[in-house]
Amino acid sequence: KERRVCQAVRFERGDGRTMLVANMHCTSYPPDQRLPDAELLRAATFADAVAAPDDIVVLAGDLNTSYLRSRTLHDLCSFEWGFSQAGPAIDHILVRGADVTPVHRWPDARREHEGRLLSDHAPVEVEIT
Repeated sequence: KERRVCQAVRFERGDGRTMLVANMHCTSYPPDQRLPDAELLRAATFADAVAAPDDIVVLAGDLNTSYLRSRTLHDLCSFEWGFSQAGPAIDHILVRGADVTPVHRWPDARREHEGRLLSDHAPVEVEIT
């Protein structure tokens, strides 16, 4: 029902390496996990096609699927695709071509403003080296 797009930006880091960051918000349709999986696979294929061979590639967003439910996340985190391990929930940061710390989920206090939570999802973050 909602159009889904993958946004990507490619830039040069301070160390001279280039990085492609792609962001996606996949459809949430609990009865059938094939829909977010298909959207995720399209986003990964797009990011892979846009990236230069030596780019660090980051594929992130509210993917609306977990590693336990997604065939695509298993594939992306395999040797063939080479992305880092997916997080435990539905928000992910997958990185290829660089070392990455484990996913860290923000505590509620960090995303609170004037007594209200700013999102229904706690942001996740990683450090890329």
